[in-house]
Amino acid sequence: MGGVYLRLGKIEQGFETLKKAIRLNPHNGVFYENFGRLSLQGCYLEDAAKYLEDYISRFPDTSRCPGLLAEVYFKLRRFEQAKHWAIRALDRQPDNLLVRLVKANAEFSMGRPLEAEESYEIVRQLDSDNVDSLMNLALIAEHKGDTQSAERCYRQLLNCVPLHAVALKRYGALLANKRTDADTLRVLQTAYLANQEDLECLLLLGNLYEKKEMWAEAIELYEQAQRRNAKLAKLASEKIRRLRGMSSTAVSIS
Repeated sequence: MGGVYLRLGKIEQGFETLKKAIRLNPHNGVFYENFGRLSLQGCYLEDAAKYLEDYISRFPDTSRCPGLLAEVYFKLRRFEQAKHWAIRALDRQPDNLLVRLVKANAEFSMGRPLEAEESYEIVRQLDSDNVDSLMNLALIAEHKGDTQSAERCYRQLLNCVPLHAVALKRYGALLANKRTDADTLRVLQTAYLANQEDLECLLLLGNLYEKKEMWAEAIELYEQAQRRNAKLAKLASEKIRRLRGMSSTAVSIS
């Protein structure tokens, strides 16, 4: 009944019904698991954490609840607790990919890149094309200044998800720092098409157009930035004025 209420959008009624089921049968681990999994949609997370901890304290040999509790704490942005419960879960289920990923993401979110890097590599041993691991390993490599490793991770990720907007943008930015060839242009154009609301990507592509002397294309992008973002209006106006001057000079010389 609780599940039906939730499907009908009656969130409070649904969770209150699930709580009643737990009160009626406090030894049924499935009820606790269901409550925790449903809470991951963003509701009653605090209650889920309390229920799961209570159940684990009474039944410490339970196998699935610690990993679920780790997910709940990560959703609550309590990363130390998320890592703690992920480690508890992995003692029983060392090959659990989801829990491995929660542990790695918690370490990454706590600003511990070396620990996170090691954890993400273990995730990749279980799933070589795991998108979250590839994305965050690329970010860690960038932070370390290892652009080659970052590019490899981005390429592998994009083989799996060709229109991953963030990966396209960051990969394009890395390429643009080294060269202005057709591949770089293709990556940044695809990144912009994948998310035309991303003004950072717009500026990256505009700068590349400038470097390649594609002034008309650059002006068109800067005009969009001028219309869409008041903070960029002045910068865009200056770029447009300069590029139009360069364009007219090129025409008169030819």
